[in-house]
Amino acid sequence: LKLTANALYGFCGASVSPLQCMPLAESCLRYGQAMCTSSMWSIQRTFSVAVVYGQTDSLFIELPASSREDAVALGRRIVAHANASLPQPVRLVFERLLKPCVLWQINRYAGAELPLDVGPTDAIEGGKAADSGASELLIKGVECQTRTTPEALRQWQRFGRPAAAT
Repeated sequence: LKLTANALYGFCGASVSPLQCMPLAESCLRYGQAMCTSSMWSIQRTFSVAVVYGQTDSLFIELPASSREDAVALGRRIVAHANASLPQPVRLVFERLLKPCVLWQINRYAGAELPLDVGPTDAIEGGKAADSGASELLIKGVECQTRTTPEALRQWQRFGRPAAAT
């Protein structure tokens, strides 16, 4: 649904689209935002967690859990709670666990993505099998080419994990 909603918004909102319809694009955006806002308030009230970011199609939730297993268990409970109040076929998906995570602004973040120890995959999508518990750096929407960006981060974005210093 996220893919469909984003594609519909892009197609209807683009000035070069043959079927441009700004009211439809705007309604798609506002409907997603309303569902995220409703879920955000419900999650914060029920679980006493901080939703640090909520936009039209995603939520970033700061989990107080002390381990990856505790965070995944709490994340699953949050997803089940949110999905109970969302209209079908809309559903919240637990995509990833980042620790630590830096959120600069809308759709610009970086963090160490911890593998999700997936058993039943009904509430977790995009999870990786947890072989070693090692993390991978995930960078979204952040350009690491400024002169103040640490060289290791620039290399990581360009080539993957940098070679270990000797």
